[in-house]
Amino acid sequence: MRFKIYLLAFLLFSMTAFSQTLKKFVKQARKDFKEKKYDAAAANFTKALEFKPNNFKFLLERARSYEAGHEYPDALKDFKSCLNLKSNDKKMYMKIGDLCMLLQDYGCAVEHFDRLTQMDKKNIPAFQKASRAYLLLKKFDYALAKANNALELQRYNHTSHYYRALALDSLHDITLANVAYESAIRLMKNEDPN
Repeated sequence: MRFKIYLLAFLLFSMTAFSQTLKKFVKQARKDFKEKKYDAAAANFTKALEFKPNNFKFLLERARSYEAGHEYPDALKDFKSCLNLKSNDKKMYMKIGDLCMLLQDYGCAVEHFDRLTQMDKKNIPAFQKASRAYLLLKKFDYALAKANNALELQRYNHTSHYYRALALDSLHDITLANVAYESAIRLMKNEDPN
């Protein structure tokens, strides 16, 4: 009987200590982040994740700490882990695509922007970013298709016209490229593109 009481007491003490330690790391990590001590914040979120592996919130906060500290490969890894935990998070697809662009991994970028546009068929920035990534991959037909998708959603958008122009120019359709460039310029000047 005594053994059971000691065991129960030990378990209660361990759970309390575990909870307090975890809270301490999370509190310190958030304080470090506010004070722009991003390395320290990431380190403390790592300690918190040792107590609760695959915790979406801690992974996300560590990813943001890495990103703020310009540790982009580590941030990308954590954002991808977050996406594995919540595969329908549209903001995560955009974030990962943006980081892939920053790291010049355009294949990764188009993969995530394309998935996002399949989930959200009205996401103009995702179509535009996919178009830009395809341009950088020199896949001009795909870049043109993405720019056209964006223009179908919003005709009066200078960025979409510009990416369309770049794709057409790269495909050696100079006449249509010039029309698209002119439309982009007119829209930049707040004029009617026609």
